[in-house]
Amino acid sequence: MRGQFSMKRVIYVIFLLLVLSYTPVFAQCVTNGSYVQQDPGIFVGNTACYPANGPPWTNQEYHTGGNVIDYKLGASSKSDPTTTVGSYNYNSDSKTIQYTYPVGGTPGPTYTVWGPTATNTYDFCNGTSPLPGGVLRAVGQQACPGTAP
Repeated sequence: MRGQFSMKRVIYVIFLLLVLSYTPVFAQCVTNGSYVQQDPGIFVGNTACYPANGPPWTNQEYHTGGNVIDYKLGASSKSDPTTTVGSYNYNSDSKTIQYTYPVGGTPGPTYTVWGPTATNTYDFCNGTSPLPGGVLRAVGQQACPGTAP
């Protein structure tokens, strides 16, 4: 019995080491197969949902008319209504986007957007490094999927 427990422990430790040492394939924002720089205009009229793998959403920011709108629970919500939290400016020539938080504040860093072709998940990158925390998902609606009304 003790031998079985030890083998399970060895397998568990190996699994844990593999998980902890995992590095994403696209650890840098450079062209690699279908992982290429995207035009950040893909976010116009879309909501950037973070994290990309699903709710609960940490951020869900709708991009429209140069404004960044935190969708929250929606415009009709009395407890957590939609509000404009910032603005954005994107340049389709250089494929860059720059955010200003709050509205009228000081513009922040300029980012590029990278991701596999024909998907809706993207990295925001500062230079060749993706921002920490993982990828964003762009959805063609105001609320991220699964958001309670």
